[in-house]
Amino acid sequence: MLLPAEAEPSDVDRLRFAVGLRGYRMDQVDQVLDELRDQLAAKDRRIAELKTAPGRARHNPEQAP
Repeated sequence: MLLPAEAEPSDVDRLRFAVGLRGYRMDQVDQVLDELRDQLAAKDRRIAELKTAPGRARHNPEQAP
């Protein structure tokens, strides 16, 4: 399964890879995918915040990404 163009955190959770004889370490792949999912969720939350209160973001620069 490939990620769609506009991937969401739930898309990362659904990813599955075939296991090969000389493949990647599954624990490392899982760790990277968990981090990617969390970053996507954080990005989506930040975008939602900025859309609901655009003036607040300009006045509070330490919250900017």
